[in-house]
Amino acid sequence: MAEKKKTEAPAAMPALFASDVDLDKMKRRNLPTLVKHSSVPVGGIVSGEIIQVIDSPVTTVKGKLLWLRHKSGTEFTFPCTGVVRSALAPGLDGKEYDAALDKEIGKNFFAKRTETGGTGKQIGFDVYTNAK
Repeated sequence: MAEKKKTEAPAAMPALFASDVDLDKMKRRNLPTLVKHSSVPVGGIVSGEIIQVIDSPVTTVKGKLLWLRHKSGTEFTFPCTGVVRSALAPGLDGKEYDAALDKEIGKNFFAKRTETGGTGKQIGFDVYTNAK
């Protein structure tokens, strides 16, 4: 079997990918990764500052997404559905629901996955927030 020849990028190539641009001063044009409830292991904690609350662009997640920034700087989205929705905006719908979620922007969000706590197909979380 012929051995594959390893190709290396020309010396100038790394310069194409290095950047001194301050991305914090720019507007992000795409959504960060979606972390689904089912991806969080039992006992795991989802955490981050709530940057904004957005409508879900995918049909598999109905409702809103929390856009979070982890303390590492990594941004991701997390569904504001099920017990998370009930914790942040209990019994609210429409404009009241939107207003309640808007008040959470800028707060630190923590959701610890539990073995139980959801109803039906929902996954359980203990939800916490605090001022940044």
